[in-house]
Amino acid sequence: GDAVEEGRLMRGKVVKAAKRWAMGSMYTAFDVWRTNAEMVVRVRRSVGKLLSKGVWALLVGSFTSWRRSVDWAVRMRRLGTRAASLWTSNVLRFGLCGWRAAILGAA
Repeated sequence: GDAVEEGRLMRGKVVKAAKRWAMGSMYTAFDVWRTNAEMVVRVRRSVGKLLSKGVWALLVGSFTSWRRSVDWAVRMRRLGTRAASLWTSNVLRFGLCGWRAAILGAA
């Protein structure tokens, strides 16, 4: 009888500990989530300020141009070395003003 009782007590202790741990991890998760939410709100506020100042257009413009250049780079990589050498010779031939046309010609 005693052994069974002890086992039951132990199991109860383990369950209690597990429950406490689960609650604790839930609380920490909620804390993390709350800090993240606060960060999002803060970011939204700053973005709103930027929007009102019209900096947003600048940001978007620079981002899109950056994306475009990245796309160019990716395309060049896909085209391979032959196209790259072709492109460099085209750049040397046309000067830098015609580099986009040169890439378009190679693509």
